Amino acid sequence: GMEAVRVGEDLAELAFLVVPKMAPPFAFKPFFLEPVFVFHDESPSVRWAALSYFEGVGPEARPAVPTLIKIFQTDPEAGSRSSIARSLGEIGPDAKAAVPILLKAQRDQMHVAEEAAKAIGKIGSPAVPALVDSLQRGNELTRVYAANLLGRIGPKAQEAVPLLINALRDESADVRYATTRALGQIGPGAKEAVDALTNSLNDESVLVRRGAEYSLKQIDPEAWASRQ
Repeated sequence: GMEAVRVGEDLAELAFLVVPKMAPPFAFKPFFLEPVFVFHDESPSVRWAALSYFEGVGPEARPAVPTLIKIFQTDPEAGSRSSIARSLGEIGPDAKAAVPILLKAQRDQMHVAEEAAKAIGKIGSPAVPALVDSLQRGNELTRVYAANLLGRIGPKAQEAVPLLINALRDESADVRYATTRALGQIGPGAKEAVDALTNSLNDESVLVRRGAEYSLKQIDPEAWASRQ
């Protein structure tokens, strides 16, 4: 049978039905409804239990993305924010609207920040434009986070390579280091960065020099071996 799940004040715009599948692994499959009023519950444990229904649903939970974003921004419980980040990652590319809040969450508690970074990695290439914008326009810490997250996306962030090359000249050594690492994580698709990374081998920062070495090895191992 169907069980209507009604939860907390933060989910006042969302209700959904949970239908147990009859075959293993007996997962719950949500069917999302039009926004309706649901009863208020101030208990963190109730909100967390409600949010946990989204985990493992995957792309079918895409209608919930705007509400999950809203809750992520307002829920005081780190456990709830971590749960939402996991759910957004499982939704995947269709959760690209959440990229700005997931980027901002890099300043959150460590486990929330890590779940947010994993989520951006799973969202993949649709996350790249927002991260590139932050890499160009953000403050120093935001630029570091944006470069780190482009690295999390890996090869699917190839379109960001030209702007990452520009970021190798950033005034901040921390940004330059994060950028070298990101290019290495993109891998062979970042071959156009080889000349710029070679220049970074002479950077004033030892971290940037090490990052450039790492990335050159990742991008073209044979070329790096022939240099030695």
